[in-house]
Amino acid sequence: MQLDPSLIKLISKRYKKITNVQLKSIPVILSGKNVIISSPTGTGKTEAALWPLLTLMKKHGARPISLIYITPLRALNRDLEERIRFWAEAMGYRAEVRHGDTDQVVRRRQALTPPDILITTPETVQILLVGKRLRNYLENLRYVVIDEVHELIDDKRGAQLSLVLSRMRAIAGKFQVILLSATIPNPAEAARLFLGNDDFEVVEVHAIRELDIKVELPDVSEEDYNTSSKLLIDPEMASKLRRIAEIIENSRSALIFTNTRSMAEALTNKLRSYLKDRKAISIHHSSLSKDSREQTEKEFREGALNAVVATSSLELGIDIGYVDIVVQFSSPRQTTRLIQRIGRGSHKPDEPAKGFIIAQDPDDYLESLVIVKRAKRQELEGGKMFRKPLDVLAHQIEGEIIAKGVISIKELLSLLNSSYIYRNLSEEELEELLLFMHEIGLLRYNKESKMASVSRYRAYEYYFSNLSTIPDVRTVPVIDDSSGFFLGSLDEMFVAEYLKPGVKFVFRGAAWQVKEIESGRVYVRAAMDPSGAIPSWIGEELPVTLETAVSVGRLREKIAELMMSGMDTEKAVEELLKEFPFTQKEDIMRGIEPIMRHLSLGYPLPTDKKIVIEEAPGIVTVHATLGTLINRTLSRMIAYYLAKKYGLIVRTDEDPYRIFIIGASGDLIRHLFIQIIEEGIEDLLEVVRETGFYRVRLVQVAKRFGAIKKDADITGISIRKLVDVYRGTVIDKETLNEVLTVDLDIDGLKMLFDLIKSGKIKIEYFRSKELSPIAAEGLRRSPYYLEFVPPSFLEKRMLETFKMRLMRTQLLLLCSNCWQWSSWVSISSLLELKELRCPKCNSNRLAGLHGKDSQLALEHIKRSIERGRPFIPDSRLANKVFELGRLTEEFGVIALVSMGIRGYKIEDLRNLLSENRSIDEHFLSKLAFIEKESIKKKLKD
Repeated sequence: MQLDPSLIKLISKRYKKITNVQLKSIPVILSGKNVIISSPTGTGKTEAALWPLLTLMKKHGARPISLIYITPLRALNRDLEERIRFWAEAMGYRAEVRHGDTDQVVRRRQALTPPDILITTPETVQILLVGKRLRNYLENLRYVVIDEVHELIDDKRGAQLSLVLSRMRAIAGKFQVILLSATIPNPAEAARLFLGNDDFEVVEVHAIRELDIKVELPDVSEEDYNTSSKLLIDPEMASKLRRIAEIIENSRSALIFTNTRSMAEALTNKLRSYLKDRKAISIHHSSLSKDSREQTEKEFREGALNAVVATSSLELGIDIGYVDIVVQFSSPRQTTRLIQRIGRGSHKPDEPAKGFIIAQDPDDYLESLVIVKRAKRQELEGGKMFRKPLDVLAHQIEGEIIAKGVISIKELLSLLNSSYIYRNLSEEELEELLLFMHEIGLLRYNKESKMASVSRYRAYEYYFSNLSTIPDVRTVPVIDDSSGFFLGSLDEMFVAEYLKPGVKFVFRGAAWQVKEIESGRVYVRAAMDPSGAIPSWIGEELPVTLETAVSVGRLREKIAELMMSGMDTEKAVEELLKEFPFTQKEDIMRGIEPIMRHLSLGYPLPTDKKIVIEEAPGIVTVHATLGTLINRTLSRMIAYYLAKKYGLIVRTDEDPYRIFIIGASGDLIRHLFIQIIEEGIEDLLEVVRETGFYRVRLVQVAKRFGAIKKDADITGISIRKLVDVYRGTVIDKETLNEVLTVDLDIDGLKMLFDLIKSGKIKIEYFRSKELSPIAAEGLRRSPYYLEFVPPSFLEKRMLETFKMRLMRTQLLLLCSNCWQWSSWVSISSLLELKELRCPKCNSNRLAGLHGKDSQLALEHIKRSIERGRPFIPDSRLANKVFELGRLTEEFGVIALVSMGIRGYKIEDLRNLLSENRSIDEHFLSKLAFIEKESIKKKLKD
């Protein structure tokens, strides 16, 4: 069988030739078989599915709704609608989109006269199953296409969609399923998730595009020091900013990926400041409004934007037009992410995908080298499927009962067992879940008759408010109490779990102390002493896999072998360039420098075959190149057993290559480590329940079950009390399931212990008077960094923090001479001015106020303007403004800068200004000292 002749004619007009993916897929789909198509981005998978399905619809006849095209992102539907509608209309069919943002009028029309082809999301397709009219039209369903399958495999949406397909089959009977995925390591396993025991074929086309990727670790230049002062960032960050700006300026259109939303926001802001009006830059991530995202996509497509900074929101196939170059800022963490992101460059199968990785530090650099090498070899990470997720199951059961009114446990179990994910679900497990749902009012279940029926009280509200399994992550604004400046946002769970007045925490590279939590905001002040500050959460960061971390460990060992062989550094670098030809000699030198210093000091080097326990004053580092999840699991296990066996409460932090432990000796940790390996893991579930991950997931799972309202404010709830309340329930069981699937890797840890027992991995221990170079490199990214850097470094860091806060401070400028004029300015904007005068009376006696005095002054200025002369009944304020005005008259703009600090005495400012006439490091250091001493005195009083 061939494609419809009219379709072939249209294809030949639009394309010179069809792609390899289309060539392989079309005959299989035309034969009526289920198929999974796995190939890189931009290889024509959508048309590969659509053309043969339209041909089959034409041949066999089609009634609404014949074909459902399911895609995981709403943003994709806009592009798909245009493409699918074009081909559908050419064949005489109507295609429409339906998702959460679809207008009510359109929804009603679709219910009355549905389209032949419906483009929708995993969430919205569930509504079809309970809508009376639309459910009937599903009887006509013959074809289902699921796009971006790789995004669903290790996600609860995959389990959800697996059940949704089973429910659809119960209505429509068998239908043909086409699965579209980016390149994945095991397409057949992914297909099983959605097809179960049904037959299917795999069409796999490996990367035919060359990956032209350069990995760089920019050095700091003189220009970067100047930029760091202007933009209030450290010189290392300034060097990365400069390099990214150079790439943007030398390209037609650039797409810059970051791993987190917060980094995307910060990078966009700094790039705009750095490039000024030379290039137009915008931002794109999932937290932005739909209108904002669409506007950015449109402007980039039309060439109005030169660059877009994005997170994973632009990884998938949204049409943004031609992308000249892709930049990944910092390691992409995963091979699949890198291929997906770099694949956006050019987007033509016969052209290489061009891109840069701009690494942040030596760890980041070595990791990036390894990931690029793995990407070129097509060594991809596999996803981990969920095992019988109970919250997803509860929601789908609710939908089925809403649709049918009453159902027996036997009928329900038969339906659920037809889903691959729930094929082993037992009647006992199902009944336990039904009883819990009965208990919390989601349905009615009669244990004797084994019948479940709908609960009119909660069923509809629960079902329709929980269509998405993606947790609603609410954030709480953090405000600098002294300046009113917005510092950023914290996860609501972190605030609920840890923060209260007086608690210190690390946020944005500085230590802060909570003053109060009020009206959904956290008010803080800078902490003078960072010791004991707890790390704030970064929930967005992607995990580094065991395979990648082991490869980094192997690379370290190779570097050591080259150096120990007597080879000089230059030749060693040349050898490394042979393995990693996609980087530069100078970058390799910078990237391996910490390892070379580590070896020169005689310290044992942690590699893929060696775990090193290092004890330095106040901190123990367990060096283990095991990846994010295994190190995280090991970290929590060590902390749990230290508390249980020795009564020690320790603080821990980890990254893919090491674990930091504060509060226990290295010798004790080594002893405990060996003991756990020999005796095995006890109290596994208690170890999990003691983690912050368990408590976060517990709230999310409870919300999915409807036990906690989705919009509930949890900042006032004791999460630990919830742990006790739900212990032993299905909420507890599902929370454990989710943590062990997503956040921790118990199986990986057990494998590690077996390798240590067999002698394939060695453990070494050493003490040092100061942190080794490799430990210090990791500590720079740790929230405990502030506690263990030398005092001189700490002073410099605190001065940088002070400077950033000072420059952002908003001052109310007012004329102390006429009291007829005022203006709000940031202190950073004052630096560009040589002199300031009142536009009303031309006096240079200006005062700068902030805090409560600024609000009082505004009231007096208003009265003075009304009277046409100064009117200041508050003598304290009048005297203060007069004296500050005299300072500006005598010393100029530098005096206004000094007025930005807190709690000063005017006499202290006068003495400082008499000795300093330029705004340099010395002046700022003295200014910070005045503020610090003033606050200390105020606290004592």
